[in-house]
Amino acid sequence: MNSMREHLRRFKLPLVVNGMLFALAVFFSAWAWVQLPSDVRIAIHWNTSGTADGYAGKLQALSMMPACLLGISVLFFVLPFIEPRKQNLLNSSKAYNSIWILVSIIMTLSHTAVVANALGIPVKINSFIQVSLGLMLVVTGNYMSKVRSNFFWGIRTPWTLSSELSWNKTHRLGGRLFMLLGIAVTLTALFNAAFLGKLMTGGIVALMVIVVGYSYHVWKNDPNKQASGR
Repeated sequence: MNSMREHLRRFKLPLVVNGMLFALAVFFSAWAWVQLPSDVRIAIHWNTSGTADGYAGKLQALSMMPACLLGISVLFFVLPFIEPRKQNLLNSSKAYNSIWILVSIIMTLSHTAVVANALGIPVKINSFIQVSLGLMLVVTGNYMSKVRSNFFWGIRTPWTLSSELSWNKTHRLGGRLFMLLGIAVTLTALFNAAFLGKLMTGGIVALMVIVVGYSYHVWKNDPNKQASGR
């Protein structure tokens, strides 16, 4: 009981924020439900040029994101209970909570944009999603160096999971690279969206190659490395 009370206290802020965002998403869905005809097809996916290429019925389109918000909240809340390195994850609670809240905000704003489009209020969803992705990379990178070694979140390679030195150094480097990529994605989305696909593909591949190689390099020279994860 005390453990659950402490868990609720530690994650109170994201639970409250997520609950408010869930209620807001449900409100928007209910508002749209009474205004849209029962046979309406609502756009829920757009291609890279911003043209809608995926549609869903009224029930699916208006319930999908609120359900995802609820699922995300449950997932983030439960993960520390099943994490083998639970204390490390709890010690990273500030970063953990920030990402939890950020994901919930972006999902709620995306749902608001979908509802607005369904009601005839034009919103450039592609631009919104692209900028949101860039900002999320920046925020994630900012907190990455503060994340302690765990099996669920972070740059998890065999070498970071078996060396505290490799984990810490790789996340410091990875955080900077995530922030740089996020800034580049945000600026490209705003000023040259046609180039965004190539930037994302090349940037993510390059980032992964660098951090994986660097994690091995640091692990190899760490006298305190372990043969397996703790």
